[in-house]
Amino acid sequence: MPVYKIKFAIKSIVAYLAYYSGILLILKYFKLRNRNLVLMYHRVMPTEESSRSYSNPAIIVSESLFDQHLSILKKHFNVVNISQYLNNKQTDDGKPKCLITFDDGWQDNYRYALPLLQKHRLPALIFLPVDYIDADNLFWQERMARAISELLLRSDDDALNLASKHQLDALKNSHREIMKQSILRHVNTMKSRPYTDIDALYREIIDCLGRQPDFDVDRYLTWDQVKEMGQQNIFFGSHACSHRILPRLTTEEVEKELSTSFDQIESHLSEAPLTIAYPNGDSSPTIQQQAKARDYQAGFGTRPGHNIPGEDMFDLRRININTQKTLNKPLFFMCILGLI
Repeated sequence: MPVYKIKFAIKSIVAYLAYYSGILLILKYFKLRNRNLVLMYHRVMPTEESSRSYSNPAIIVSESLFDQHLSILKKHFNVVNISQYLNNKQTDDGKPKCLITFDDGWQDNYRYALPLLQKHRLPALIFLPVDYIDADNLFWQERMARAISELLLRSDDDALNLASKHQLDALKNSHREIMKQSILRHVNTMKSRPYTDIDALYREIIDCLGRQPDFDVDRYLTWDQVKEMGQQNIFFGSHACSHRILPRLTTEEVEKELSTSFDQIESHLSEAPLTIAYPNGDSSPTIQQQAKARDYQAGFGTRPGHNIPGEDMFDLRRININTQKTLNKPLFFMCILGLI
């Protein structure tokens, strides 16, 4: 048996023992006393759709698991909306506050997450990258992964030469799922490259293919859907405009990202966004100050952990949730307590 499977089995056994013995409830009391919990979701979708997606599995939760998560959260936490979270008042029932957030504004948030949130009567906060809302475009990671996949399925000389030129041919595999995971890992390593290099490679591949790849399930919300969700206990914050990593931009570019997204959300929803989630979780004291100056009331990163009321509101922690980490109730509980 592979080492990773042995480790997962051990982790699962420990989680089950801790959960059903009541130890996790005791740990919850001590770890979350006078602290608030913010969960970071991205995508919620059925297994069949996730198999067609080119998003990293680290941002996907299955539809059935999300339903299970909401049941647990409703029982053990006071799930609040963003205004209630920001007021810093503790709840009367003694349960820790929990804020459910989603990054990126994916189409599946409307199709699959919303009905389950309505079923459990729970609020959520979605951070919108406004350049992608109501637009026929994808984040560069999904675009690049799809383009590379289609390139590697071609057998003509142009495609083979281009794949060899950029050492992409090493990713090719007769098993489609294995090849897809290799491509996703490769694309993840490209995050540190300059955007100009990434764009140039993508254009080369598209020129070779002669068309844009089919975006399939990897699409974003429309403004009509955003407005509809806004009537159903769903709130919206900014995820900037282009989803570029803010510390890699100039001061002027950051200001434009913060201001344009703020203005567009306010224009479409007739209500200013209270919060921003920094793309990729990256910010700096200067960027946080810019966000504060633009009238945001809080900023969220991706640093794991729980939040103490009254601490820095522009560097709030969140716990990332995905299927791989939360395959059952005990593992989910371990995850939200920051134990795995």
